[in-house]
Amino acid sequence: MPFEPNYGANTFAGEALAKVLDPTGQAPAEIIKVTDAFVVRVTLTFEGSAAPIMLNNHGFEWLVIAYVDNVGPPWHEEQQIGANKEVFWDSYTPFPGPAPLTYTVDIDVPAGTLLPGIYKLGVVITSQVAGDGATGNIYGFTEGAVFQIAAG
Repeated sequence: MPFEPNYGANTFAGEALAKVLDPTGQAPAEIIKVTDAFVVRVTLTFEGSAAPIMLNNHGFEWLVIAYVDNVGPPWHEEQQIGANKEVFWDSYTPFPGPAPLTYTVDIDVPAGTLLPGIYKLGVVITSQVAGDGATGNIYGFTEGAVFQIAAG
């Protein structure tokens, strides 16, 4: 899904993709045992002449949060999975930088976080002022795969 605001590929645009990986964090997974940990991998891609400026904006960081929504019986409430990931890209990207700029964020989800059932993954990404949590002006979200948590 694209980020907002989207100024166009020539100025600043971004996309996010999310997927569920097996307990080793290596291969995509659609069925995970309730006794296994798993990883939500979020890939963020930015392009445009302003991307290096936006990403190296001193004092900004990115907050990445994963959620799941139950899509089948037994019914469970929507919930956050894994910890909030505050990401600060402190490595300088030259201007104009390579296009596109791609970053990966892994969110570790402990075993037993979810009850057995079918879930839909969603990830929210926001820019924020480092240290005080004030929301910045760039927002994004993406939907990931439908996956199953199976009884041990």
